[in-house]
Amino acid sequence: MSLPKKNIWRNLVAQDRVKKILSAAFSSGNLGHAYLFCGEQGSGKFAAALDLAMAILCKDKEVAPCNSCQSCIKALNASHPDFRVVFPVILDDSHKSGGELNQKGWDFIASLIPEKIKNPYSPISYDNKKLDKSALHKAPSIPVEWIKEANNGILRGSVESDYNVTIICDVDTMNIYSANAMLKTLEEPPQNSFIFLTTSNIGSVLPTIISRCQIVRFGILSEDEISKKLSEITNKPQDDIVITNTVKFSLGSLGRALSLINIEEKNNNEENFNNSLEKAKEFWKICLNGDWLKITSYIDELADNKNYIAHENFFRAMLYLIRNSFIYANSLSKNYFDEKNILENSLDLFCDTYKTQNLTNAFNIALNSLKKNGNVYIIMANLSFSIMENFNVKK
Repeated sequence: MSLPKKNIWRNLVAQDRVKKILSAAFSSGNLGHAYLFCGEQGSGKFAAALDLAMAILCKDKEVAPCNSCQSCIKALNASHPDFRVVFPVILDDSHKSGGELNQKGWDFIASLIPEKIKNPYSPISYDNKKLDKSALHKAPSIPVEWIKEANNGILRGSVESDYNVTIICDVDTMNIYSANAMLKTLEEPPQNSFIFLTTSNIGSVLPTIISRCQIVRFGILSEDEISKKLSEITNKPQDDIVITNTVKFSLGSLGRALSLINIEEKNNNEENFNNSLEKAKEFWKICLNGDWLKITSYIDELADNKNYIAHENFFRAMLYLIRNSFIYANSLSKNYFDEKNILENSLDLFCDTYKTQNLTNAFNIALNSLKKNGNVYIIMANLSFSIMENFNVKK
């Protein structure tokens, strides 16, 4: 590959180390055929993949992507025959016939792709998608048919460009059939084809997929980097209360910050992150008291909400409280936590790094189980045991 031009990062925010690595590979013509971008949800993995994909396909001879040539315009509109994007989606029963995607399902997926490209950091919104209510409790997943179609596009080769580019997001959410469908393509990719995979949980990615990719790790963003971007998007000052609250809860993820600020702007009480924090504090308090009847009753109340986003925000609120409490208990810098949201009645626990790590792992496992459509009641019951064990049992 030889691309004697400079790439421009139009979507990727911060991540200077990643930009330096990938820019050097691009400009020297040494870009690998398969990459696995790893990092926190919303850290910029898809934004980087999108910028690189468009740069590869761009026709401008000086800088890329130019966003104005026919190739760039087609890519931005998800109509370029040599460019495809795959990501987890929520589907309802009407999108499948005989267990496989039907035309309505394919049309629905096609309608989401331009939205994903237009807003590379924001999660897909299903508010106005007219899905069955029963589907909204499901975690997004990648249909195996979509992976097979992407494989066919890769193996077919380019149609109107010199290159063929595919982005597959959140490969950790693929089932075993989807993952296996990717393996041979990754092992023997056609010449002039590029595949960018992303994951926020590399531990759930098949080792055989990892071994076929070059790994690029994305760090979390600083509070200043996130607040600047939110200020730019919302036209609010960086010290606006909505922005400052959102930044603290984002845990270094611009994608999560955008999702949360949208919820805050809509003042949706069910998904408002302050509401999630209060529920998380109450859950923690009940678990510490050890009254199993009260615990099960509260879990019933939480699990009865069938909204996936509400459950995800609850788990992230718990992680946020654990993080704040650990920093506070160990007298670390107040610049990195929200001292109004700590678990004051159990600070001794957070002086113990071992127990804090156990709790953090437990809630990360809960989030991953939620993404795989695990039973919310069982997930929360397991978490209650983890809290009680770590509070009451010595190392």
